[in-house]
Amino acid sequence: ANQPTLMTTPSAVNPRFGGSTLIHWDSCRFYEGHYHMVSNDSCVFTAHDGDQRVLKKSQIYQLGVPASVGEECCSYWTANDTCLYSGKVTEAKEDEMYVQFDDGDKGWVPQNWVHKKLTITSDHEAVCVTVSSDVSCVSVEPMARFSGEALIQWTNNAFFEGRYNATDTDSVFLFTAHDGDQRKVTTSEIYQLGLPVKKGELCCAYFNASGTYLCPGMVTDVRENQKQLFVKFEDGDKGWLPAHWVHRRITLKESSAAKEIMFNG
Repeated sequence: ANQPTLMTTPSAVNPRFGGSTLIHWDSCRFYEGHYHMVSNDSCVFTAHDGDQRVLKKSQIYQLGVPASVGEECCSYWTANDTCLYSGKVTEAKEDEMYVQFDDGDKGWVPQNWVHKKLTITSDHEAVCVTVSSDVSCVSVEPMARFSGEALIQWTNNAFFEGRYNATDTDSVFLFTAHDGDQRKVTTSEIYQLGLPVKKGELCCAYFNASGTYLCPGMVTDVRENQKQLFVKFEDGDKGWLPAHWVHRRITLKESSAAKEIMFNG
């Protein structure tokens, strides 16, 4: 007998290779990776295996948007796949979705393998309607989108990933953002990257899959089962976001002071 179609709330969808976006490489295959702009409408996409391609921004797809029954999707077919395949979600049950792939394959796959097929230039509402939980955090570590090791507050509303190195001046570091811009800073101006956030804590978060910088805000609600956090941004935006987009907002100096207090009792 056929499995019944259940109207389940889509789970958070996770990257398999640390990608921030997807590219339609050929035929039915999509790959995870990152991109950077080289002109107003052109960018270079670097797939997770190192291959690159120049294309228009409108040809890059979002990663991490849950798919619902009846929607087109990109999904991994097996646990060993290095690429995703295009298809359509036709049924759903707890933690699984039935995908009919464009190449003829079909079957049940884990929900967190299935991404809604949506370009980064498409509108996508980040807020989903479900019942909020009472937990204060989720068991997901935030991830670097551009291989950064730390964050810097570049403007009031923009934090950038990057790396920092010592200079000839004590306590002064040269921070290089992922786009190549540089600035001399102290540890009170460098923020940690990759710290999970609890409900009620300040954070920095990417608002969408195509964002190249993080915005400051606060986590006000948590969905543990779906690995999502509700962030109210300081610029007025708000929405449910994948937990791996959201980093606790704390400077290296603050973190060092906290560790010293814990160590000294």
